[in-house]
Amino acid sequence: MRGPVRSIGGMFCVSVFALLAGCAQFPVLDEAVPEHAEAADFPALIPIEQIMDGALVDATAGQTESDRLTARAARLRARAARLRNTAVGSAQDDATEGTPTE
Repeated sequence: MRGPVRSIGGMFCVSVFALLAGCAQFPVLDEAVPEHAEAADFPALIPIEQIMDGALVDATAGQTESDRLTARAARLRARAARLRNTAVGSAQDDATEGTPTE
């Protein structure tokens, strides 16, 4: 019989905390918006297809697929070379430097 009493007590505590949270003071949000933002026009709404087409055109302007892949491969090779030259022990020593040991 102790189980249901315990769950009712838990539900009571949760409901008390929910009621207390509902009584919290919130900052006035209207004062946080600058006047020039309130006076500004609403942005123009455009179809998502137009947004996506524009993003694809801008991202690939003047590049072919093979040019992009070649550039990406070069960046990845350069990154791999940098990672190969990084000593794991020295990176750990730098991270733990100044930390007291027991």
